[in-house]
Amino acid sequence: MSQYYYDPSQLDAKVESIDDSLEYWKVETISFNSAVEDERILAHLFIPKNISPPYQTIVYFPGSGAQRHQTSENLQMHIVDFIVMSGRAVVYPVYKGTYERSEGFERPTRGTRKFVDYNIQLVNEVRRTLDYLAIRDDINSDKIAYWGYSWGAWLGPIVLATENRFRLGLFLSGGIGAGKKKPVINETIFAPWVKVPVLMINGRHDFIFPIETSQKLMFDLLGIDKEDKEHFTLDTGHSVFATHRQQAIKKVLEWLDRHLGQVF
Repeated sequence: MSQYYYDPSQLDAKVESIDDSLEYWKVETISFNSAVEDERILAHLFIPKNISPPYQTIVYFPGSGAQRHQTSENLQMHIVDFIVMSGRAVVYPVYKGTYERSEGFERPTRGTRKFVDYNIQLVNEVRRTLDYLAIRDDINSDKIAYWGYSWGAWLGPIVLATENRFRLGLFLSGGIGAGKKKPVINETIFAPWVKVPVLMINGRHDFIFPIETSQKLMFDLLGIDKEDKEHFTLDTGHSVFATHRQQAIKKVLEWLDRHLGQVF
């Protein structure tokens, strides 16, 4: 895991804008230095208005659809809005190659060194986001969860194995990816090192991450006790939130209440 080490450095964090016009939450758009020299990470922090700080916080990693949009006007809000409505903050980073940071970016070819370096950078951008959250007085740094959808769920075991500040992992429509991967970005190697509770939500008919050869493989490899992990499957395909949103929301909120504590 030493490949994921980065030297501590100044964040030089800045609030780029604040939108307080919405009824249920405020949005702060912030930027801070990446672990990669001369790069900055943009992030949207959704802060609930119905509860006082310090906030439980969820770090979101989107599906690959985020790579097809040029601006943050196309955030996957239907997968995170209910969490903010529950009284928890959500931070939605603009990862390298997504939204505004996709301009001029050429996605590296799978199997190349650049592909490996890119995925290491993505994981470290999640971790760098935690560095930023740690400097805020309104965030409860002891109650932070990771919420990954599809692409983000595939990376989930690597994120949780390399970063010990998360207290919970939530994977939506994820599993072990197909094809050969270098050991440093092979989720099957990292999954046994996951030591925090994990909820996996999947469709039983997912053609991207098939239940028998992908979903169950990831679930079985997770290195936590059986009582601290759950594979919650629904009678649908890859787009669970399109067909079974309420069932998935109920399960996610149950796990947040159980492992981070209820919000009052």
